[in-house]
Amino acid sequence: MKRIKLTLVFMVVALFLLTTSLQALGCTSFPTGKDASVDGSTMITIHQDTASYEFHLLRWPAKDHEPGTMKRLYDWPQWMRWFDKYGNATDPRHEFTGVEIPEVSHTYSYTMGLFPVMNEHQVSMGMSTLTGIHDALWNDEAKLRITTLSMVAAERAKTAREVIQIVTSLAEEYGFKGEYTPGKCLIIADPNEIWLLHIMAVGPLWSPGCGEPGAVWVAQRVPDDHVAVFPNGFSIGEIDLDDPDNFMASSNIKSLAIEMGWYDPESGLPFSAIEAYTGGRALPMGTLTRKWQGYQLIKPSLDLPNPDEMSTMKGPHGYQYRYPFSVKPDKKISVADLMKINRSLLEGTYLDLTKGPLGGPFGSPTRTLGTFFKVDGDIVQEARGIQGDVTQYTQVCQMRSWLPNEIGGIAWWAPGRPRTSFYTPFYLAGMDKITDQYTTGNHFEMEWGKTAYWAATFVNTFAEVMYCYIIEDVKKMQDEIESKAFTIVPAIDKVALELYKSDPNKAREFLTQWCNQFAEDATKRYWEFANHLIVKYHHKYINEPEIATKPKMPEEEYWIKQALEYQKEVRKRVLPEVGEQLW
Repeated sequence: MKRIKLTLVFMVVALFLLTTSLQALGCTSFPTGKDASVDGSTMITIHQDTASYEFHLLRWPAKDHEPGTMKRLYDWPQWMRWFDKYGNATDPRHEFTGVEIPEVSHTYSYTMGLFPVMNEHQVSMGMSTLTGIHDALWNDEAKLRITTLSMVAAERAKTAREVIQIVTSLAEEYGFKGEYTPGKCLIIADPNEIWLLHIMAVGPLWSPGCGEPGAVWVAQRVPDDHVAVFPNGFSIGEIDLDDPDNFMASSNIKSLAIEMGWYDPESGLPFSAIEAYTGGRALPMGTLTRKWQGYQLIKPSLDLPNPDEMSTMKGPHGYQYRYPFSVKPDKKISVADLMKINRSLLEGTYLDLTKGPLGGPFGSPTRTLGTFFKVDGDIVQEARGIQGDVTQYTQVCQMRSWLPNEIGGIAWWAPGRPRTSFYTPFYLAGMDKITDQYTTGNHFEMEWGKTAYWAATFVNTFAEVMYCYIIEDVKKMQDEIESKAFTIVPAIDKVALELYKSDPNKAREFLTQWCNQFAEDATKRYWEFANHLIVKYHHKYINEPEIATKPKMPEEEYWIKQALEYQKEVRKRVLPEVGEQLW
């Protein structure tokens, strides 16, 4: 099959792949407790938002290990894992960390994207970088990134609490190594509980073997009837360590803050992790916007102040006003609801990304060239939506306690940007193999008709041509694929459960075959859809049902006035008042 280099596809793809380090700080999650979901499942989501990020869905098998076997821990950076920025292949394990730990007798199978997605016990994870924390926490001698730590946990943990124990004990012993900032958040779920773990480096004075913890961390459980919105920024405030059902923390969570001068126990104020480790500052506007947007969609009755209003407000004890850690939703949340939220672009709000000059005359939500500008002494600040400009994949993990693990755990996976991509269900806790359409491909070559990532990415890129029109076609195609999945999954559950009762291996074989066939069919349909869009919208006309129907620009009068201003101010053209027929 002919390979098509990116530079020969569309020049606009280059803009799609342009990014800054700030775009690494765009990962958003919606952890949903079992009593807040429509069917009693726990659910977590994640966007992984940087142009170079891993988009494969790879399975790591279970293994048995001889007594005395040691496990070498390699460094798995997030950035440029498989290829460097010029497209040259690299080893995703960039180097040996120098850390070896004893193997356990048996490690569990799990599936991994940029980070572990789900293991055979339905333990699921997402990762988001902590923004707004003190730079003084950086440490150059720490050994282990969150990637490596989460991989070890995925192959050893049966519960979310076990993940926290494994990750934090290794980080405390060998040092936590930050990436982009000194801190990370793991969103961790099993069929019964969801936890957010904030883990950070401990500053430059720590060294291996010094006898002090090499990480500082705090974890809070999402209440069973709540949904949290986690868009990067530190979100855990006051903690009650006498309530281990809902809070956990490192032994140095307060002492380090006191030592660094970030908390004064004589102040009379309660200890708040967020105030201590962010210096009481407001979180970045992109974080606040996503948090506000998420809660607007989950609990509109809450009527929270918008990000512009809240950044100048004070909360209890004189601290900065903060959005809540989690809320009880106005109505119970479904998988389809979370998909819709993942695709949200602030439509209908004062920050709507499909409106305004930077969206162009056809309302493109993409802001690849930035969201913050200074013009003639004034500031132009565009919003950051829940969907990022460079999302490599999103997942909605659904964990169901009433079914065997092999059947209970489903990851609804969308390659590329969710707004223009398609979700397909993978029973990751029970599958033995993932289809090639989701395990192969890279950012530097596109094989037409093959990978799901490039099918979704091509549609996303082409949608920029006439976004407000093409997105309506996309919505119809998404609905066809996803509605079919929603309809058939209950029947798949039933068949798999009957097979499981007599032979669990037969159930796994069935789920593997069905998931891969569904994903392959969906990918094929999306490539056919891409062809359809090119024909329908070539030359920026609408060619269906007739040829070359001229589209109407939304807010056309505004754009024509902009063209007149540009003609006068930039081109310096002043045309005579003559009849239209002369032109």
